[in-house]
Amino acid sequence: MTLVSKLKKGGGQLAIGQLVTQVASLVRNIVLARLLIPEDFGLATTFVLTLTMLEMISSMSVEMLLVQSKQGGKKGYLEAVHGFLLLRGLVVAILIYSTSGIIATIFKTPDLQWAYQLLTVVPLIKAFTHMDYKQVQRDYNYKKEMWVETIPQIVTLLLIYPVFLLDSSPVLGLWLVVLQSISMVLISHLLAESKYNINFNPQLIKEVLIFGGPLVLSGLLMF
Repeated sequence: MTLVSKLKKGGGQLAIGQLVTQVASLVRNIVLARLLIPEDFGLATTFVLTLTMLEMISSMSVEMLLVQSKQGGKKGYLEAVHGFLLLRGLVVAILIYSTSGIIATIFKTPDLQWAYQLLTVVPLIKAFTHMDYKQVQRDYNYKKEMWVETIPQIVTLLLIYPVFLLDSSPVLGLWLVVLQSISMVLISHLLAESKYNINFNPQLIKEVLIFGGPLVLSGLLMF
């Protein structure tokens, strides 16, 4: 397959994935807004808002480095990326837990501090994502990413009403985020062609900090 053919196929996969993801996300939010009263819907979105903020300002775009680095195609490099993601997940989880009181105060929901503390499980779950679906993009293969991005969105859309029957409070937003994270990690492992391993490579951490450091400010400004 020529490079042009690979680019066309990969571009089509990305377009389909983005379309399905955006539509599923939009429909899910509409359903959520219909199920919850306006005040509870606003509170439910604070869980996503909090997680998005902390993930964006802590992002080092290591997945981009996995694709762009000359060493990115090696198995050992993938394992080192997994190690870095685990460390990042732990840092974000600690940050969320330690600031849960401040977050609850900002949103004027002191009674929901426990829920913001529980939000720490999300970065911990996502820290175990198998990044094989990113590594194969070195060969312009975006099919795996399409599935990793779209299936969790569809799963949470299908489960929103059953979960609502169990918990009709604003915490419904938290459960959906948790379910989406679990689905994403499971799909990434099911589609992976290599065994999931972790190692902690100081050289990679240094490389990531140099590569992704400036992107932290960019992520903060974008948020």
